[in-house]
Amino acid sequence: MKKQLSFILSLCAFGAFAQSSVSEEQHAAPGQALVENENYVPIKKGVSAVASTGIGKASNAFSTLGVRTYLWVDPSINTIAFTHRNDINSFPGTTSGHLRYDVSKDGGTTWSVDQGPIWSPTGASGQLNAPARYPQGVIFNPTGNTVADSAYLAFFASSLNGSNSAGSWGGQVVGSTQLNGTDLYSQEITTQPSAGLFWQVADDITFVADSQKVFGINGADDITSGSPVYRDTVIISTGVFNPTNKRIEFTHSKLRFPFAGDTAGTGNPLLTDIKISFSPNGSVGYITGLGYLNDPSIAPYGVYSPSFMRTTDGGKTWSARTGVNIDNLQITGHGTLTFKDSLSSLYPAWTIGALTSAFEHDMVVDKNGNPHMIMNLCPSANNTITSSASTGTAFSVYSALNMIVDVYSTDGGVTWKGQFIDTVNTFRGNYGVDPANPDFSEDNRPQIARTQDGSMLIYAYGSTGSLLNFGTTDNLYPDVWMRSLAVDADTMGTRRDMTGATADIGSAVQFNLPHIVYNIDANGEIKVPVTATGLAGGDPTQVLTSVQYNYYDFMYKPGPDNFSVAEFDINKGDISSLFPNPASNNVAVVFNVKEAGKYTLEITNMTGVTVKSIDLGNIGSGNYKELVDIKNLTSGVYIVSLRSGKYSTAQRLIVN
Repeated sequence: MKKQLSFILSLCAFGAFAQSSVSEEQHAAPGQALVENENYVPIKKGVSAVASTGIGKASNAFSTLGVRTYLWVDPSINTIAFTHRNDINSFPGTTSGHLRYDVSKDGGTTWSVDQGPIWSPTGASGQLNAPARYPQGVIFNPTGNTVADSAYLAFFASSLNGSNSAGSWGGQVVGSTQLNGTDLYSQEITTQPSAGLFWQVADDITFVADSQKVFGINGADDITSGSPVYRDTVIISTGVFNPTNKRIEFTHSKLRFPFAGDTAGTGNPLLTDIKISFSPNGSVGYITGLGYLNDPSIAPYGVYSPSFMRTTDGGKTWSARTGVNIDNLQITGHGTLTFKDSLSSLYPAWTIGALTSAFEHDMVVDKNGNPHMIMNLCPSANNTITSSASTGTAFSVYSALNMIVDVYSTDGGVTWKGQFIDTVNTFRGNYGVDPANPDFSEDNRPQIARTQDGSMLIYAYGSTGSLLNFGTTDNLYPDVWMRSLAVDADTMGTRRDMTGATADIGSAVQFNLPHIVYNIDANGEIKVPVTATGLAGGDPTQVLTSVQYNYYDFMYKPGPDNFSVAEFDINKGDISSLFPNPASNNVAVVFNVKEAGKYTLEITNMTGVTVKSIDLGNIGSGNYKELVDIKNLTSGVYIVSLRSGKYSTAQRLIVN
């Protein structure tokens, strides 16, 4: 019998899920490299309810755009560091292109904020010693060290020295400083076209404790002619500690990582995102990217596909670039069922010809040396015919049918499958005074971390939770949502809204997850540090004024997977609609039964707790409507499920 998935409950933002209700809004990749001219358990900070802590500040919200390594944690010395730009209001006489960092040496309890500056430009944009942008940083902990003050911050940032693009991009700032405030070292590198070294915005940085190396990665984007052209090359920056000078010194090498050009457009290779990560012992590593491959065996025209290269010798040599076919990606725990076939079953009025990734991803390597890439998967707009018989443009997504997925391998990249993580209420938020012409856009920022031993993974993504709270279906007031994966058991943990039940609801703008989090503790919890950008008054239009960075000390408990991708036999029945939705007093649950049997209706809150259960008894096939009294339910989001034996189907209900 044909199966489908109950994640229909959250494919759309709210309410009914009829074909006509599905948004056909398209999203293309947002502007890159901008230069400014459910689970409501008590989330704990140590032992108390979580509340964010204000840390450093910056002059505007253009410091932490996109999924990059702004936040780093070293559990072995209980130290957390966050790298960011400077706030000119706090430090008169400086520029927004100065760089600073915040550090906690007691696991987030207390902070030393706005340390530095670690980069002090003396030139204007287009000159050497230029203002810096998008700083990333990692904690370099020398082997055997147990003292936080003896560790170093290694940092990596773009500078506007104009050597790649007149008056703008071209430089890369690298350097280090000891966390006791001494031994600051920084160097600005310039674009060298003759050597094929083109610098724009750094993509990622990581630290490998076993090899004592820092690895940074940049896509070689040539902007010397005006428009960015990716030169099918990534630049690997390798940082090694010099004990004599007490600094981390970088060398730079090129590695071929080719992607195809858009033959119907500019012809330039299309690559949206690159990441680098290594296993806990540092021997196995991966470079991953999202881009167009022009390979029909992987995907048709108009699709961004994940690709990877692998090393088994700590980064000395790398395999050739290999693409991953996401249309054939089978859903873990569901036999041969693919994500594409499942969406096609859920939305038969849509003809989904191909899936595509969205425009950003994150990646870690687990304890077994296997890669995990978290990303959005959506219908490819130009390969899909919607229920209104329309089709979209190439390299765009239909974001209403939007899944957060872990694309992963258990055999070193030979075969691939997918863990279904969640669907999301919202996809994109356009920030600035004019949403039609935003200062910048942010999508769900899917991110992934591993515990220090690599036995557990944490997935995180940002989505605005409720129209009732914020009056918008745009992703302008995101919460941090988390799930987990036990690597060896290949089992998912509970989905939890980490900010939705606190004073920090909707505050996780530009949230950042570190690559590494703490190992699971004796209470079965994982300490997950997170930072986010606090806009003035929480107003998404206020991106050009000073921002306050906030720190969240989350304690995530994996718990049972009560939000798994439950199978539902479409021959047994389903919920047709909930009306009204949102509702306040009563809701009519309209459902059909195709196979006689014992059925129940259940309403659960986002913790997975059943708040109402109605035994429908043994009923025959047919169409039914059950009026359910919900006056005693508090405002929020609930899941209404129709159950029969091990099968269930569900829809999301908003109670106001």
